[in-house]
Amino acid sequence: MTDAMCMQLVRPRYDVPVLQPQEPDLTVESADYTRLESVVDQLLGLINSGELSPGQRVDQRAVAERLNVSRTPLREALMALNADGILAHEKNRGYSIKKLGASDLLQYHVLRHFIEQQLAESVVWPEAAALAELKRLHKTIAKAGESAHLATMATANREFHFLIFSWSPQRILFQELKRIWRITDAYQIAFFSTPESRRAVTREHGSIIRAIESRDRRRFKQVTEKHSDWAAKLLQELQHSQDGMPPFLMRG
Repeated sequence: MTDAMCMQLVRPRYDVPVLQPQEPDLTVESADYTRLESVVDQLLGLINSGELSPGQRVDQRAVAERLNVSRTPLREALMALNADGILAHEKNRGYSIKKLGASDLLQYHVLRHFIEQQLAESVVWPEAAALAELKRLHKTIAKAGESAHLATMATANREFHFLIFSWSPQRILFQELKRIWRITDAYQIAFFSTPESRRAVTREHGSIIRAIESRDRRRFKQVTEKHSDWAAKLLQELQHSQDGMPPFLMRG
């Protein structure tokens, strides 16, 4: 036996494992994102219903118990809403619902108006099922307006507008529109505070539906712009008033 063969017999062998690239667990990531979205939606529900009012500090323990969630997903949801501008955060005080004045609301409305007009240009006319859903929401808004169920009306109103603009292929603009709506949602209910305003909203929604049914792009843009102008006019009046914000918009 040669020296080389002897060396091979006594030399220890080390099997080095071949590391395979690991695929990310998309199921876990998707579940985490879905959980976060759920908590965010529940928090927005508390804000839009008035249970959490503008300027109010968020008691994380109480809210976690109210929503039946642990503190970790709640903190993640609070961070997301803070990044969106819906909440404010102060050191040693924590999170609170951001309070907006008439000037703030007007600026957000200008942004919303611009985006909605861009989306209106590109809306793809809906199929029968989508149009039927829009009409269902319209009936819900009208019924809630007649019975002064303002929270129900505000929720259906948001869904009505989101459904229409979801028909546009401009997804980035649509996502930004939803972000602006979320920031100002706590104040939307105030625009339905009188029977006259509720009837006006219902009438204008009817005009929007008729323009969509006839697939009249020019008319559709006109009625959506008119619908937006009413809120802008109110906000402009508030901005130039002495108090800057009347009692019906001072939620909290």
